[in-house]
Amino acid sequence: MKKWWFIFGGLPLVMALSVAGAGLAGPMEGLDHALLLLNEVSQETCSICAEQKKRKAFGLLDEALPPGALIAGDQRCVFIRAPEQSRNEMLLSCDPLTDKGVRAPVVMRFHTAGQRLIGVSKEDYTDEAAAEVFNSAPPGTRFTGSVVLIDYPYGDGPTYNYHVTTNQLHIHCRIQSLHRLN
Repeated sequence: MKKWWFIFGGLPLVMALSVAGAGLAGPMEGLDHALLLLNEVSQETCSICAEQKKRKAFGLLDEALPPGALIAGDQRCVFIRAPEQSRNEMLLSCDPLTDKGVRAPVVMRFHTAGQRLIGVSKEDYTDEAAAEVFNSAPPGTRFTGSVVLIDYPYGDGPTYNYHVTTNQLHIHCRIQSLHRLN
């Protein structure tokens, strides 16, 4: 069953990303502590300590990344086609490693009818045309636009998976708009 998150009498919860100086404000800014904890989990030798840190990080992420949240990039904060051979994955240019320590990197992952994970609802697929514009661009290509976080029932949280072996947080989303920058 599809989960919908509502606030203030049924208005969909919408969170927008805004850029402040060299860092992020809004929903992504609050992720730093959780991402620092996840980085510690990947290096922790005490399994009980690692599990406690992971639970704490997931609690913070659950609050910050609900289904339906909007993340928008503009000229100062753009989506970047991920390097290597990845498809349907992008990074944010305004998501630098923090000066507070090394933290887990964030990958925004969208899904299409042709390339998806089991459990992603058809309503949450990105339009094939938008996906093709993105995937046909070379790695490092920059885009403005916005994504909506989607429910992923098999995730570590409502909209994300954490991969301890690669120390990456994958946030599941649907492209709402996308414009390639020259």
